[in-house]
Amino acid sequence: MGEEPAASPGAATPRAALLRARLPGACARGEFEVEYQPICDLRSGRALGFEALLRWRDAGALVPPDEFIPLAEESGDIAALSDWMVARACRDLAALGAACGVSLNVSSGQLVEPGFAARFVERLRAAGVDPARVSVEVTESVLIREPGQAIAALAHLRGAGVRVAIDDFGTGFSSLAYLRELPCDVVKVDRSFVAGATQDGVSQAILEAIAQIGRRIGVAVLAEGVETQDQRDWLAQAGFALGQGYLFGRPAPADHWSGRSADAAIASGPAAE
Repeated sequence: MGEEPAASPGAATPRAALLRARLPGACARGEFEVEYQPICDLRSGRALGFEALLRWRDAGALVPPDEFIPLAEESGDIAALSDWMVARACRDLAALGAACGVSLNVSSGQLVEPGFAARFVERLRAAGVDPARVSVEVTESVLIREPGQAIAALAHLRGAGVRVAIDDFGTGFSSLAYLRELPCDVVKVDRSFVAGATQDGVSQAILEAIAQIGRRIGVAVLAEGVETQDQRDWLAQAGFALGQGYLFGRPAPADHWSGRSADAAIASGPAAE
């Protein structure tokens, strides 16, 4: 929904207590919104999909997802919040373009909730959305918390046609083992590696290896945090098909991207051959 939480905020802090008290009524007050960041073909610059990012503006101030998502999981509000975001993303798909998909972040806590996968698919079908246009993004941490349930939920989603992406790949432990264990279609390589794509030999070697592994096992590889044309050119030459980052566009409401999915969401033209 938002980015995967890094850690639960301190339960005893005054801020956490205030947010916990305000969270249940936030949807009714219209405080949640969704922004979309394009996921692009690295060579053409064409937007193929969008990552949906949940924002909470409490009294006009943005609350980071790593603060409110854990609170929603603790309070039990996460199911209603997830349902709201799925419904909103389904509605926004019309503005994003018929050829585009949308990617939704799912926390490890959400994924292992009983019935989550079935409810997620049912929401898509009720909205008339082809599950093949939707991806869920999970981090490697899903295998730490009830791995059997997590893998079963991902298999259920994929069986219904929903695509699965592993987010922030390379930042956890035993990442290569997770590629074998987690049913997935896309690997999103963490921005910390992409930052060194044009100057750090170690990062370059790692990126080239991941791209090659992706090709061998039939998984699309996406580079996160692409900010310069030089990075884009190098990644395309290294075998990355997809990119996401400020070079292609910052997160924005769906109507900002309306009608732009068939064109480049970037002004700088194609990647170097």
